[in-house]
Amino acid sequence: MGKHKADSRKKIKEMGYTIIANVVDQMSDLEGGHAVKGFKIPNPIYYVHF
Repeated sequence: MGKHKADSRKKIKEMGYTIIANVVDQMSDLEGGHAVKGFKIPNPIYYVHF
């Protein structure tokens, strides 16, 4: 999924916009760049304990 998101960010950048922050819950979503800064935050849904 990361490639699709990187392509979308690239298209936005080519339109003249600057993506200042990319906030994600998976490292693969940061691949490809096209953002000034990337942040990976935990997703509590991934940590379901029984």
